[in-house]
Amino acid sequence: PSASIAWRVSEEDFLKNSDFISSLKLRLGYGVSGNQNIQAGLFGAQMNSFATPFGNAYRPKNIPNPLLGWESTAQLNTGADFSFFKGRIDFTIDYYNKETYDMLLLPQPANFIAGTQWWDILPPWVNVGRMQNKGIDLSLNSRNIAGGKFSWNTDLTFSRNRNKVLE
Repeated sequence: PSASIAWRVSEEDFLKNSDFISSLKLRLGYGVSGNQNIQAGLFGAQMNSFATPFGNAYRPKNIPNPLLGWESTAQLNTGADFSFFKGRIDFTIDYYNKETYDMLLLPQPANFIAGTQWWDILPPWVNVGRMQNKGIDLSLNSRNIAGGKFSWNTDLTFSRNRNKVLE
């Protein structure tokens, strides 16, 4: 699920005729997405057949994990877009906070299991850990000279990102 909303404040009566602020928009969004990057059926037991001197036999292909679920990411985004002096200066600020939980851990080779060697059987996938990624992005753009054959624009960008393992 996800939702977002924006408010163009510059269209309100109290700001509509401003000479200083040409445009002002506030934005807010939140959503959750899932990552199912695992093979189908790995939450349950699977079998492999193999030949023996007595005919075909079956053995486990994997160790099942009935608690295995999707990795999920929840993200909050908020920002504002400003434009001043009839669009000559634009400023944008964005803040995001993304948290991933129930992260999928790739199976690791197991030791001898039930009389088979580790390359004969796949260990279980598991959901472990939480990670947070948050940051801020700033952008300043100006149209310094907008002439017929010559124009001069300036763009400045700043970003800061912090990634932290929470669990």
